[in-house]
Amino acid sequence: MRPVRSAVLIAIVLSIIAAPVALAQDVTIEDLRAQYPPNVEALDPGFHWAPQFQREVVTPERDRVPIRTDWPEIDGLEASPVTFGVPFADGALASAENARLVTADGTPVPADLRTTATWWREDGPVRWMLVSATLERDQQYFVEYGTAVEAFEPEGMTVTETDDAIVIDTGPLQATVSKTRPTILDAVTVEGEAIVTPGDAAANLPTVVGGDGTEYLASAEGLKISFSRRGPMETVIRREGWYTAPDGVRYCQFITYTWFFAGSASVRHDHTLVVGFDTHEHTIRDIRLAVPMAEEAASAAFSLDASSGQPEVLAANALPARVVQSSIDECVLTDAGEDTTAGARSGGWAGARAANEAGAYVAIRDFWEQYPMELEITEDAVIAHLWPLHDAPELDFTPSAVMGDEYPGDRVFWQDFYRGGLDAWTQGYGIAKTHNLQLSFSATEGGLPAAEAAARAFDTPVLAYADPEYACDTWAFGRVHAEDPEQFPEIEALVDAIIHRKYWLRDRLGNYGWVNFGDVNYSLSNATDPEEINYTHWRHWAQMFYGGPNIYPLLYMRSGRRDAWDFHRVNARHVMDFDICHLDSDESQGFRFQKRRGGRYGGNGGICHYGANIYNLGCDCHTRFMVWDWYLNGNPRAWEVFEEFVGQYAARRHLPHNTVYRHRMTGGGLRLFSEAYEATWNPEYLSCAHQFADILYGAMEELGHTRYDDVYMNEGKVKYYQLTGDERMRDLFVNDMRVLSQRRDAHVFADCRATTLWGLAHAYWFTGDSSLLPFAMWQLDVATSRVPLEGEPYEIGAVGWTFEHAYEATLGNQLPTFAALLTDVEQPPRAAGPTGSGNGPIYLREVEDGEFTITLKVDLYRRTPGLGAAPFSNWEQWVRRLPEEDRPALVMTAPDGSEAARFDLMGEREQGAAMYAGPEDSRDTVAFTIPADGKTGTYVLAPAGSIAPINLKVIETSLPQH
Repeated sequence: MRPVRSAVLIAIVLSIIAAPVALAQDVTIEDLRAQYPPNVEALDPGFHWAPQFQREVVTPERDRVPIRTDWPEIDGLEASPVTFGVPFADGALASAENARLVTADGTPVPADLRTTATWWREDGPVRWMLVSATLERDQQYFVEYGTAVEAFEPEGMTVTETDDAIVIDTGPLQATVSKTRPTILDAVTVEGEAIVTPGDAAANLPTVVGGDGTEYLASAEGLKISFSRRGPMETVIRREGWYTAPDGVRYCQFITYTWFFAGSASVRHDHTLVVGFDTHEHTIRDIRLAVPMAEEAASAAFSLDASSGQPEVLAANALPARVVQSSIDECVLTDAGEDTTAGARSGGWAGARAANEAGAYVAIRDFWEQYPMELEITEDAVIAHLWPLHDAPELDFTPSAVMGDEYPGDRVFWQDFYRGGLDAWTQGYGIAKTHNLQLSFSATEGGLPAAEAAARAFDTPVLAYADPEYACDTWAFGRVHAEDPEQFPEIEALVDAIIHRKYWLRDRLGNYGWVNFGDVNYSLSNATDPEEINYTHWRHWAQMFYGGPNIYPLLYMRSGRRDAWDFHRVNARHVMDFDICHLDSDESQGFRFQKRRGGRYGGNGGICHYGANIYNLGCDCHTRFMVWDWYLNGNPRAWEVFEEFVGQYAARRHLPHNTVYRHRMTGGGLRLFSEAYEATWNPEYLSCAHQFADILYGAMEELGHTRYDDVYMNEGKVKYYQLTGDERMRDLFVNDMRVLSQRRDAHVFADCRATTLWGLAHAYWFTGDSSLLPFAMWQLDVATSRVPLEGEPYEIGAVGWTFEHAYEATLGNQLPTFAALLTDVEQPPRAAGPTGSGNGPIYLREVEDGEFTITLKVDLYRRTPGLGAAPFSNWEQWVRRLPEEDRPALVMTAPDGSEAARFDLMGEREQGAAMYAGPEDSRDTVAFTIPADGKTGTYVLAPAGSIAPINLKVIETSLPQH
């Protein structure tokens, strides 16, 4: 006879406890630095696994890392510059000087190799290395490394620096970056032919046009120029300055990174606009980046429909012409005579060719996804309008303008938030918008196909990455298993479902557009109904919640999946731009909520990306997606925002809420500063981590355990222990996992943020204690059996029974680790679920041909529906006015989905006690019997109606529970 699995699930709300730590409420940063010195020399870093899970540090004389590539199907694209990260195991590589890129036969390939992260300390062995090289289609590549390997010194581009300029010679292209003028490129020559001249560049400065027509040109005043990377194969130049009015008034900040590649006539240009004006008062009419041509255009080509692969070609007499993407599926090409040609989704590139065959192409990545966008060609320039000058309204950051018909008006969402209208509670000052552009040049007719192929490929670039099986075995991004559908079919199907669901939701809910593209929705209504599914306004956007942005690069590293890489790229860019503020405001500006550089937006519900105030340091402050963007893609903007983000929270370590135990807020702070220390080896971040660890120790002494979920708590505890070797943190963490595995909290359905697959796996690796695993196995069973893995597109990954975004974000981080754990467990233990108390559904798996009963105690509490809602005196009268279907009830659902039984839960109230419920003869208990001839499968007992706070407790059952 199979045992019954009885699971009752509850959302647990922990009170804030001021732990008895020696931190005064008026403490200063200097006090805390003195109290928590870094003591780097006393650290004992390492994985600290139990002996059976440890492995020797191996430093080979010569070994190879297989490099995989993913080439788009684009005619003419036979070679491409790439930049990609390669991880190494602890101790495998002492220095990038002992590594080189080679082909299968051992031929060295010109490449720049740079160390971007080290193991355990600043001068530790290489953990991540960034590789920049030009790869050829159908060629095999390896990173060769070891003590017997000598670096290959390539001959590539030359970079010459003077007081006034930086001159880069890539071979086919010579470009000048001025130090005194904010031109994009001050001069460009290809194969001896001048494409851009200094005079033309100076006459076409990058420009922002305000809604009132004022032109704000990129200014030389305060212009900052530096090298982000400088090497023979790749050089990246950073520039920072302001768009200013003729009278010197600053309007927007610009931060640009310009990338040059040896052997290439293409230049990548990442442009970040930071809003420096009061968005209640001002708008933007145009953001213009022009590439002027020394010779007039003889013809022009536009990508009107990417799916066709064929550009629209116009003669010189049709110029000026423009293509404007006005919505997801509509773009229009307009020529000089205002004749129009309609298209769908533009490929986002345009090019001009002069009579002497010299040409310039401009490509904008994610062109249609970030509508409205415009590319224009005049007689003498190719112009990227990062906000359209034509055929689009002004860029107005006021929520009522951005949201249109969805604007909620004068609606109070919670407490007093948004009374008087959302417009009055938002301020877009300090938000950013990054566009990735590519400028490709040619001097001859023979060079035009290559320039056009480069432009076509910019939206779907060549990917290069370390072989996933090798990469996962390094443990450089945690203990995870490479994608393996044969060994772990259910886990991999669940990972597939999570990624599928994100793309399906993006399309179904229309999460595109200049402001919104890249983010996902936080909460859904009618999640399993393809027609009625929608998002809620309160916390409209998922932002960093639950580490959601961390899962996409993790899933890419373990698989090489392009869809995971692409979702990571756009999600990370968006969160860094719109969900983090990039300028400080001051009181003289009179903003309702002050802005601070590096602060995370959304403290009052996040209906608008930049709505209301900025979060304090807490549970959902995440950094891994930023540093992984740096390690994987070499994105310097990601590293810059990461440092902004962590630095401003470190500067607030002394605030009262950072000196007491606040469970998940404390856990989030420990995770943030532990990860920041590992990425930077900045002793200030280690001191901050010591501070938050000490708060946890005080809470442990007071409570006997601390909060122990994965999404908020366990990652910080484990990372801190491995970086420091502090056995107190190991003991605290293992104790928490033992308490959890004994309690088996009923949480996974009622509050899926509390899942602990990752934490229990790490506790097992630290101890080898298999008693920690049964509850983890039960959680895995819940995930693989309750998330749809097949069916219609809208069904796959749809999780209507719990908080979908939180659950899938949590699983995305946990599943690769749990797959690794399963390879270390010879015989996974039998699953053991919760002990049977909570306010969620109870799942009963019926035995074959056998009757069984279950009896529950039911308490119906006197308060309004919803987590944390307060009681009110006329609760009972209010309930009786509800429609019958909304009144509280307990419903049994049979395996086929039919309703097997229903009990109304309205009863009399006992003096001084909570509401009791149930039939008169049983008062506060309800008994269910499943007959022997009933339907075999899983029966569900669940509260129904609109009343959430029903507490159920299993009193007895005729069959044993786990």
